[in-house]
Amino acid sequence: LIDSKWGKQITNKNEEVVSDCSILTKQNKCEGASNCVYDTQSEKCEPNSNYDSAFTYNNDLKTYFFKGSMVYKYDDKKMKISTGFPKFISDVFPGVPDNINAVFSWGKDGRTYFFKGPYYYKYNDKEQKVERGYPQQTSRRWKNMPNIIDAIFSLPFKLESGDSGQSTYVISGNESWLIDPISDELIDK
Repeated sequence: LIDSKWGKQITNKNEEVVSDCSILTKQNKCEGASNCVYDTQSEKCEPNSNYDSAFTYNNDLKTYFFKGSMVYKYDDKKMKISTGFPKFISDVFPGVPDNINAVFSWGKDGRTYFFKGPYYYKYNDKEQKVERGYPQQTSRRWKNMPNIIDAIFSLPFKLESGDSGQSTYVISGNESWLIDPISDELIDK
């Protein structure tokens, strides 16, 4: 179970569970359901998942898990969530929105990218803030990028051939793509 390996998530036992989060149109009703999360950007109540995203941050080589408005930092030595976490995403990664879909640190340019819906936020690791002019549409930066992605990650080899050289993959639903290392266009593989 995720809880046994990565730490128990904070939940309120008095919260209700609903079969369809979209029927909850008010933010306070949505937040009162343990299996729903209110997206302030779209102003909709959405189904809640165990974690929204996770990544290993190139800035400190620590692994972070995201859920709603919270971020959890993992302590590798103790094999549990670090003391003092969870914290609000805005306190750890200023300018990054709640309820993100995906995040990764890209070796190609040494930057961290946060994805929410059809937008991405380029994060300046040194200055610890979202860079000026963001968010921007993902499809303008990465041709053929789907509106919502579930995961994005880089590997030091190509999955298809095993050849060396960094490759970056995008997953959305049942589909996956390779990002062309020269054009940054998503291609089927």
